[in-house]
Formats: sequence, C-alpha cells, structure tokens
Amino acid sequence: MDTMDTQNARCAEGSEIMRVLHACFAIWTLSLCCSAVAEDKGAKGELPMAFEEDFEKGSSHWEMTDEKVWRVVEDEGDASLALTGSSDYTPPVRSPLNIARVKDLDVTDFVADFQVKQTGREYGHRDLCFFFGYQDASHFYYAHLATK
Repeated sequence: MDTMDTQNARCAEGSEIMRVLHACFAIWTLSLCCSAVAEDKGAKGELPMAFEEDFEKGSSHWEMTDEKVWRVVEDEGDASLALTGSSDYTPPVRSPLNIARVKDLDVTDFVADFQVKQTGREYGHRDLCFFFGYQDASHFYYAHLATK
C-alpha cells in the first residue's frame, strides 16, 4: 500500500470512528453541577463555587457546537441537558462532534462534580467526554469515559 492509500485508509477509519463517537453522544443526558476555580482558596483550602447549573432556567449559559441537537428535558423531576440527534458540526481537527461547554468560564485549579445518566442501550462504544482547557475549536482537552 503506498503512502496515499495509507492516508486514505486512515482518513476513512477516522471518519468511521467519528461517526461512532457522534452516534454515541446521542444516548447521553447530562445534568451538571460544577464547582470550579480558585487561585484564592478559602481558609480551609477549599475552592469557591465558580459555576453551578441545574438547567431549571434553560441552557443560556452554554455554547454548543450545534445548538439544534441539544435541548433541556425533564427527567424524573429534574431538568437535564440532552443530546437529541445528529449534529451537522464538522470540527477542524479530529475530535468529538457534540460539545456543550459553559460560556465565559475561565478557571485554573478546579473540582468538577457531574451527574450524568445514560439513557440508551448498553453497548461497547457508549461514551461521554468532559471538556476543559478550551482555547478554540482546535485546542482543548477532554476526558473520555466509555463502557470499554
């Protein structure tokens, strides 16, 4: 296989992985409470609350890569942010397609507490990512959690 064929195979493989990741995100509902940042820790060394979200007032604090596929839903009496469909977003680099991040929250040291619920069937490629250190669409970090 020559170099061009190898690159095309990798590209096709990457596209398949992105399609799978894209489909996997659609089965997660996210409810978030986040305690973040503090260069100035309290007397006990605890970080002050920088952001907290219960989605009771919608998702206006959030920026999404494709707003039309995210919505606030009611689940067992609690509001949650849910990914409800396939995204049209095309990232500039290989990355997850469905990203929802808090607007205008810059933190350094932080502790994040999340409550998440998987609402689809169990299978090997079910996953969820938590993003942080976001600079732009090509420069960020994420922690990828998956069944396997």
